[in-house]
Amino acid sequence: MNYRILGKTNLRVSEIGFGTWPLSGNMNGANSYGKTDEAESKNALRTAFINGINFFDTADLYGFGYVETLISKELGEVRNDILISTKGGMINENGDTIMTSSHLFDSLNLSLKRLNTDYVDVYLLHSPFIQDITDETMETLEKMKDCGKIRYYGLSTKYVNDGLEAINKYNFEIIETNFNVLDNRCKEIGLFDLCTKFGVGLIARTPFSQGIISGEFSYNEDKTDRRNLIPNDKYKKITTTYDNMLQHVNHKEYTKAQVALLYCLSESSVSTVIPGMKLSKEVLENCSVCGLEPLSTEELKLINFEYKRL
Repeated sequence: MNYRILGKTNLRVSEIGFGTWPLSGNMNGANSYGKTDEAESKNALRTAFINGINFFDTADLYGFGYVETLISKELGEVRNDILISTKGGMINENGDTIMTSSHLFDSLNLSLKRLNTDYVDVYLLHSPFIQDITDETMETLEKMKDCGKIRYYGLSTKYVNDGLEAINKYNFEIIETNFNVLDNRCKEIGLFDLCTKFGVGLIARTPFSQGIISGEFSYNEDKTDRRNLIPNDKYKKITTTYDNMLQHVNHKEYTKAQVALLYCLSESSVSTVIPGMKLSKEVLENCSVCGLEPLSTEELKLINFEYKRL
């Protein structure tokens, strides 16, 4: 595993992090990437740790507390060797949020209880509308930091453009946002450059575009897999374009997932990439990119050419 520093924090994060939302399954009425098996989920978390992943991204909303508890059960004994990032403020899967001080403190305290820890390394506001972030919100985050319940804080963006205001107006230390081979918006609007300029840690989420890019997802009968709602024309456009991109990759033995992760890691402003994972075999495949030859300048150029044709 390779490691990078998360912005100007002193956190040394694995290049491949663990996006834990898929572990929600249908627990407590959740609706994520389909049903899960708890034993396999624990095995995936343990496999990640054994193979050098030290950054685990979760949220109180994931399984409505279930995933935080799962992390504690499986990785509690190695708490001092891992970095936990959790989120607060989103109250349902419709994306509604509450950003008041009392709600955020209550949410954090419940997260800490489920995680069985006194602190989290990173606390992210969970995709609020940018206008709902107030001076009170920022003061709350600072108080959380001052009392030792969080080490650093940041924003998991609702919209890509929110990252710009979060840095320019509120001086957020960490930004989590969508970025993948078929979604370069954060790069196009200058968010990468801004993060580099101000030393903001950048967490790249959705590197597989909900598993479509990696080939993990195909339409199925599982009603708890929300990806079945993806329009077929969007699905076909993504898969067709990505297949065209793969024609420009010289290493034909690289898997779809590996190329997608290598693409994200080609950006020096990206601190860690957090693919969503459910199975230990997915963890091993994703970790393997750290031993592969990076994509060349020419390969990246041709891949970006296909992107601009979208």
